[in-house]
Amino acid sequence: MKILEVSNFFYPKISGSSRYCYELSRRLAKKHEVKVITTLYPKNLEKFETIENIDVVRVKSFGLGWNISSLSWILPELSKEVKNYDFVHLHSYLFLISNQTGLLRVFKKFPLYLHLHGGMDIPNLKGFKPIFKRYLYDPIVKSFMLRMSDKILSISKNDIVGMKNAFWVPNGVEIKDFPFIEKKPEKINIGYIGRLEEWKGVKSLPYIIKKVKKIEDINFHIIGDGPLRSYLEKNCDAKFYGNVSFSEIPKIFEKIDILILPSLIEGIPTVILEAFSSGCPVIARNVGSVSELVSSKNGFLVKNDDDFVEKILYLSENKELISKMGKNGRKLVEKYYSWEKVVEMFEKVVQERDSR
Repeated sequence: MKILEVSNFFYPKISGSSRYCYELSRRLAKKHEVKVITTLYPKNLEKFETIENIDVVRVKSFGLGWNISSLSWILPELSKEVKNYDFVHLHSYLFLISNQTGLLRVFKKFPLYLHLHGGMDIPNLKGFKPIFKRYLYDPIVKSFMLRMSDKILSISKNDIVGMKNAFWVPNGVEIKDFPFIEKKPEKINIGYIGRLEEWKGVKSLPYIIKKVKKIEDINFHIIGDGPLRSYLEKNCDAKFYGNVSFSEIPKIFEKIDILILPSLIEGIPTVILEAFSSGCPVIARNVGSVSELVSSKNGFLVKNDDDFVEKILYLSENKELISKMGKNGRKLVEKYYSWEKVVEMFEKVVQERDSR
């Protein structure tokens, strides 16, 4: 197959959807011809290069819109390339380059396969962005992008309920990079891994840590960076690591026994799959599609900060459950979420005849 990938960012610039695009593309490139059109953000990247047999073209970026979407004009490059490929695999509908791809589909007939990466539903958060997305962007732009797409792929089963020509192709994890370690802690270590910003729910961490430490001597580890780091450092009795490279994440999971995820918005977080692969149970806020991964077999879904405290203390009193839940998480990853399985699912979906 000849596959044209379109992604807001691409390696080495890492985000949720760009990391997915990179991990999938480098595996597909072993058997297929793969090209990626992405954006020149940050500006110090190469405009043209080959990465692991993937041809990468980066289009000039004029900065970021709302701190997430590269302000790039990809229509000329995309229009030139679509005729040379079997289909376009577009990552997310949320970005400016995504909308341009949908617009081109109006004027040029080419197979467009849109991959949803979560963020389809958001809670009733305050502020302009959530209101804009819920009442303007999604009813107009999302609906348009879904109509323009010949196939819809999704990392979440929940996001495609009731959709026609929609297929589940989930997140993946390289299980050999995240080896299973049976957790038998004497003193529990709890970790948070992610951006330190409000939508990730990290403002809950000071309360959770303070309440837990009043009762149990438990270590907390906070991995990541962001605008709330200084606030958290002042208010959390925890070890801070800042940003760590992807290659260092498996070492983090050697240190921690339980992962907590207090996010207010989530899709299918890769960090949960990495935790499960490493044998760590997960305590997560029940938002987005997190419930597709976390259950009573491999962790806990919670509603509020006090629930986090309760479940952490419960596991500290029942340490044998940490090992049991960790084993169940690993089994889930091996069955559905290894990259080997995900690539097989993707190839099967894109090779099926379009039913539209």
